[in-house]
Amino acid sequence: MLPEQDGKSRLIVFAGQSNMLGHAKATGCPKPLSSVIRVWNNAGNAGAWVSAQLGFPPFNTRPGAPNNAALVFACLLQEATGGEVFLAGLPVNGSTLLSWCEPTSPNMARLLREMDCAISSPDLRDAGVTQADTFLWHQGESDDPGATMVKEAKLADTAAYARGFHHMIAGLAAQAWWRPVRTNIIAGELVSGGWLSARNDFYCNRNLWSGLSPMGVASSEGLTDVGDRAHFDCMGLTGLGKAMFLVWQQLVKKRIDDL
Repeated sequence: MLPEQDGKSRLIVFAGQSNMLGHAKATGCPKPLSSVIRVWNNAGNAGAWVSAQLGFPPFNTRPGAPNNAALVFACLLQEATGGEVFLAGLPVNGSTLLSWCEPTSPNMARLLREMDCAISSPDLRDAGVTQADTFLWHQGESDDPGATMVKEAKLADTAAYARGFHHMIAGLAAQAWWRPVRTNIIAGELVSGGWLSARNDFYCNRNLWSGLSPMGVASSEGLTDVGDRAHFDCMGLTGLGKAMFLVWQQLVKKRIDDL
């Protein structure tokens, strides 16, 4: 059985680049809303768990409150389990994998600092949450050779990107809030057939990441973009969040079946 309505509190962490943040133009469709989802507001030692609201950190703060796939995922998870969901993340527009793949890499270091504060909060302690249930990830457009607007060094071939991804997960797995062999890793495919989708050569090749169990990749097939063939629009991000939740269900089912 899947853990439907088990009432457990869960921590979800999300990171990556613009499609994980939510593009500025991803507005205009019905968006996720829940009074039960709480998000970490990324203020370090002064941080707090607040009610989830698009348009405020950790989501895109641009006008129009762009949609966010992680919040879509969190709402579906809460509806399925009945438990409180805590959502912490720090996706960064235009970031390359090199800015994430080491614990000391700039973006990962920022995320880990926020996580240290979030995980030690009284809110999580009172909820009995000490480790992450799931890590949501969407990134790769900046590591496309065609992303000439990105001036930072990049991992623009399959083998190098795969090594960087595995290295990133190894660094995360060393964190106290990561549950070895239990924290789900859910990545999303880049826009299918898109302009900056070269790194789908990694995400669409299960052989390159299947050893990182439990991991799954959410399909981007049929998801719409803002017109640039690189960034999901509002409905596309809703579809991405739903696809990520479907992967979560599959990973949980496999774990139960393997018992």
